[in-house]
Amino acid sequence: MLWLPFSALFHDIDYDEGQYIAAVALMRTGLPFRDFLYLQTPLHPILLAPLAWLAEGHLFVALRLANAALVGATLILIYRAVLAHGGGSERAWLAVALMALCEPILFIAAVARNDATPMLLEAIGVILLIKNWEHPGRQWSFALAGLFMGLAIATKLHFALVGVAAGLVMIAQWRRVRWPAILLYAAGGIVGCLPIFLFWAIAPDAFWFGVIEYPATAPWQWYQLGDRTELFWPPVVGLRLLRFTILGPTLLVIGLIIRSRLRREPRSEVVKLLDILIIAGLVAGIMPQPIFRQYLAPLYPVLFIRFGLTRTWWPRQLIWRLLILVSTFAALFESACTAGGNLFPNALKGISPPLAAERDARWIGSIMSPTSRVAGLAPERYIDSGLAFDRRFATGPFIFRTENLVTREQSERWHVVPRAQMPVIFADDPPDLIVVGGHRQNDVAAPHGLDTHIDDWTTAHGWSRINSPSGEISVYIRPDASGRGSTP
Repeated sequence: MLWLPFSALFHDIDYDEGQYIAAVALMRTGLPFRDFLYLQTPLHPILLAPLAWLAEGHLFVALRLANAALVGATLILIYRAVLAHGGGSERAWLAVALMALCEPILFIAAVARNDATPMLLEAIGVILLIKNWEHPGRQWSFALAGLFMGLAIATKLHFALVGVAAGLVMIAQWRRVRWPAILLYAAGGIVGCLPIFLFWAIAPDAFWFGVIEYPATAPWQWYQLGDRTELFWPPVVGLRLLRFTILGPTLLVIGLIIRSRLRREPRSEVVKLLDILIIAGLVAGIMPQPIFRQYLAPLYPVLFIRFGLTRTWWPRQLIWRLLILVSTFAALFESACTAGGNLFPNALKGISPPLAAERDARWIGSIMSPTSRVAGLAPERYIDSGLAFDRRFATGPFIFRTENLVTREQSERWHVVPRAQMPVIFADDPPDLIVVGGHRQNDVAAPHGLDTHIDDWTTAHGWSRINSPSGEISVYIRPDASGRGSTP
């Protein structure tokens, strides 16, 4: 539990974080899809919206710590679920300890993304589902299980596979489960998905593009532009999945569960259900393409509850113990010592990336009028400046980097700035300042980074440039923008 906030404070800034931080910040003034574009189902910024007011000026750090707390809560619930179903204290401790040391979980707990929230909701749903699974009695627990599964889907769409798989198992076992429980589960799921239906009704075209069309087309386009389409090939997908599961105990835990199956150990109805949900969670993890570590989040609650209930849970052979130790060390090394996280190098240097970004944001606020509107591809770098956030950059770099996916009329209606349309849009309505520096690194289809497009345009139009004291970011200020008059 001490490792989780440590990771949140010292993990490097991730490419994706800005869009989730921006969405929560914009909840102060509007709603997803109607007032700003969002590229996921909408529940995550709604649930975390209170932080937009409670942690104003410290939102980046608060959202990271919130994710760490959500992962911690998930681990506690899994521990209690294993105990409740006869796993025993030692097995329960081992299950949550190994889950916490899987590299995808280390990453999910460290960054301000939207993976920890649905993972916790799924864990609650699964625990409520298995509570009366063997002897269905309290029918309302099935309604609550469906509700939390639906809420997980309303937070991130690919969690639907686990919820739907559970429903299909219930239908297949209708004689034992009974139709009232099945109908209550389905009703709870529909209620949990209400945010999806509501925002679809409020802004149908923006919702369809952000939730369905964008993930189906934009990633392929971006990697095609960068000549990296091999990441979508099945063999490469398999190798990437192997990489993310071999860093930490994930793959070995799956192997131990398969081993217990091959030994034909007696299996309860709960264990049989969890075996099916593990397959669903694994399929859910590889559905978004190209695959990244955080997409495996639907797998972990069901996998480690099942592992805690495995009878032959800790083989005596020394080789298994050595493999678990080596894989765990590999996950910690990847997260703590390499460019994937840099936890220990950052901690030893006394550098907390989110706190450093907060200091840079305050510097931005100190040089500009409070009414100034700030924009940029890395909202996490300036969200705590106290200035007005330009909602056209709510998606961070993701709409900016697209090619011809958004028409001029759609960009106006959805409040976005695709790269090719930036000169026209900024000619009519420019922000007061633009922050660069978060996207200077080599990107898939942008060898010199996406920020160079902003560099070229602002320089050509006479914007003045000021470097931050940290040297991490620079600010371009519109020629007629008003500042505070302070010396940078």
